[in-house]
Amino acid sequence: MLAYLAIIIIMILNYTSYKNGDWFYKLREKLDKEPKVFDLAYAYLPKLRTDEYYINILNWFFGILPFMPFFFRPIQKSNLDLFTEMMEYFIPVYLIRAFTTNLTILPPDKKCTIKEFTFNELIQGHCYDKLFSGHLALAMIAMYIFWKYHIISSNYLAINVFLTILYMLISRGHYSNDLIFSFFVVYFVINQNIKLSF
Repeated sequence: MLAYLAIIIIMILNYTSYKNGDWFYKLREKLDKEPKVFDLAYAYLPKLRTDEYYINILNWFFGILPFMPFFFRPIQKSNLDLFTEMMEYFIPVYLIRAFTTNLTILPPDKKCTIKEFTFNELIQGHCYDKLFSGHLALAMIAMYIFWKYHIISSNYLAINVFLTILYMLISRGHYSNDLIFSFFVVYFVINQNIKLSF
């Protein structure tokens, strides 16, 4: 029951983060005040974000990538059991994320041009949900569960997490601090075994 309530809260906070960020940064734009954030990785890594269409495709790809071992693994534990355990970790992480995205709304990348809040933004994220990365959190939790049940090696886990981090930085989907914060929140939740069961 608590997990379902948490999901509703997450959805509401995701929407309020978008509305607050949209209001604030459009106001800054009208006043001719462009907010700037210096990010070390942004300064030295190439910028991939050129077209929202391709960014959306890549976002879905990196959102699905952590789940690929579901399809290429020996039968040990049912897919439903694995997915349920992932969600039990993911809901508390995402609940923390839903609050942090409302507390600090960082400026979006200039190419982020979401005109309205749709189901896609609810699932994938939006221009203003920077602190902290849900993509990295999902990848880390999925990889942890697959590693825990010996479905993947620790090398595969590390490579997948590294590629997710690199993609988030070069696509300008997240700032460096978003990814570091995400890493430590997921580590803490898993290490303390904080779960919300269905």
